[in-house]
Amino acid sequence: MFHENDVQRLKELGDWIRGTFGTNLAAGAPVQASEAMAGHEALYAVDGDRDTFWAPQEGTEQAVLTVDLGTEQTFDHVVLQEYRYSQRVERFALEYMEDGEWKTAYNGTVIGYKRICPFPAVTSRYIRLSIQESRWWPNLSAFEVYHGDRNA
Repeated sequence: MFHENDVQRLKELGDWIRGTFGTNLAAGAPVQASEAMAGHEALYAVDGDRDTFWAPQEGTEQAVLTVDLGTEQTFDHVVLQEYRYSQRVERFALEYMEDGEWKTAYNGTVIGYKRICPFPAVTSRYIRLSIQESRWWPNLSAFEVYHGDRNA
């Protein structure tokens, strides 16, 4: 049985989740890839369709995806999702452009099915995923960018 405090905490958690993940800043944004396999273009990482995915050429172990948010945006969470149940990405970095230089916001290991990457808020027009190591060739069905609502 839930106590009144538990119900309140669950409500606050739900508000925080809705506030943080309510608006994907990268949805439909222009995206460029260091390379792409035919039929698996970069735009499939930001199209919101989990049945499409970006992939570089077979055999590629390192690749880069860069999302143009259109204007400077503040963000502090990225959600990455490999296609279906893949677990190919072994090491990656999330980087943002500041004063003409790429700076690291987050370093990660395995993405797996889905990975939520929280980091201190940054403001930039560009964010990129730099895949530094992968098994066989990586793929990505979601590259989502969010700014948490700290007042929720």
